[in-house]
Amino acid sequence: MVKKRIYGLMAEFVSPEEVLAAAHRTHDAGYRRIDAFSPIPVEGLAEAVGFDWTILPTLVFFGGLGGGLTGFGMCWYANVISFPLNIGGKPFNSWPMWIPITFELTVLFAAVGMTLTFCYLCQMAPFVRKHHRKVTDKLCQLYLSLPSVLFFPELSWYKLN
Repeated sequence: MVKKRIYGLMAEFVSPEEVLAAAHRTHDAGYRRIDAFSPIPVEGLAEAVGFDWTILPTLVFFGGLGGGLTGFGMCWYANVISFPLNIGGKPFNSWPMWIPITFELTVLFAAVGMTLTFCYLCQMAPFVRKHHRKVTDKLCQLYLSLPSVLFFPELSWYKLN
């Protein structure tokens, strides 16, 4: 017999009001590893599960910083080290002409990094296990991950395999 790994518990609710009330009760009970899924936006659901910060803006900033440094370093290497040209007596490291390339690579690296990070954090990448297979159905779902699982008799929990 093959044992399936349990990742947590999930409850399904018919209305958004029910999942919002359950999220408030669960968070007030002291559980912090909670996630909620709904086919429609539910006002106040993010605050009810305790969502307050994500690492996405920080990673986008560092992606943009890496892109800017890559663009500037690439232009500096090409114009100073690899193929220096004396044009009109200008210095080899005349940085104002490198601003467009630096800006474009900043935007490119930030956008690509943001897209990949967002897909990973939202578990939309193909290499991430998806816990919520029926999230686009009519039902709202509340998920407790394994370290914070406790059984609530008033909720209809079931094992998530």
